[in-house]
Amino acid sequence: MFLPTSQAKKLKLQKKRTKWKRQFRRIGSSSLFHETVRKIFVEDTFFKNLSCYQEVPVVDLVDGYSNGRHHVDWYIDELNTVLELHGEQHYAMVNYGNLPFGDAARSFKQIQQRDQQKKQALIIAGYEYREISFKEKKRINAELLKQIIFYDEL
Repeated sequence: MFLPTSQAKKLKLQKKRTKWKRQFRRIGSSSLFHETVRKIFVEDTFFKNLSCYQEVPVVDLVDGYSNGRHHVDWYIDELNTVLELHGEQHYAMVNYGNLPFGDAARSFKQIQQRDQQKKQALIIAGYEYREISFKEKKRINAELLKQIIFYDEL
């Protein structure tokens, strides 16, 4: 049986969702910023009724995406929205591992290239894409998150 593209895509995603991590599962290696957003998704009356998935592989969302190791921080299924929480290392060269300068510079450039590749692929594939800077982590709450998601503004 032939299915229209949108139906076929929905079925494919439905199968993959069973492997994704919902907002109710805590990930030990996640940042405090990620954990703060997760708590909002679990506790807020609006968000807790949505399917919010964390660390979703981009290849599951975008057909033909070239890197199976790339993930999005959050995917909100009902809103077709991707949330990326960007720490300081996404905006400036930060040397957490005491790397030589050249290695730290390469790492920063790779982060920026990966961010751009993911963003472009997700937008072309029809997802709403939102980035939240580390500068917002102290003031993030459910209302600000809704404002970012629905109006794309801080």
